[in-house]
Amino acid sequence: MDNQQEIIDSAQIKESVVHFLESILCDTSATLLPHDFPFQFSQVHQDVVLNLCIPPSQENVKEVVFSINKDSVAGPDGFSSAFFQACWNTIAEDVIAAATDFFRGTPMPRSFTATSIILIPKNDSP
Repeated sequence: MDNQQEIIDSAQIKESVVHFLESILCDTSATLLPHDFPFQFSQVHQDVVLNLCIPPSQENVKEVVFSINKDSVAGPDGFSSAFFQACWNTIAEDVIAAATDFFRGTPMPRSFTATSIILIPKNDSP
């Protein structure tokens, strides 16, 4: 369709939008990289690989929770690391169980893997 043409029919509008988006989003000039990459990757020792699968200790989990900046961004549930640190004695058992379950391959609840897009103010009093 000509760019100067007025379109009134809904089917033509749909077709025009699809054509326009395809023209800017579908890059037909892309080239594939060769399969023989010239890079040499070092092999990871088997002991290191096995250590990646070991569930963390209770102390490891606590260290990680307390190493997070208290002013860091809150998670999708609205709780920041300051909450987890302040309430550690109450929630420690559940947090440690969740971390351990992850390493054991327990399926995670859908809410754990949800993604949220939120606006974060850059100052304390926006």
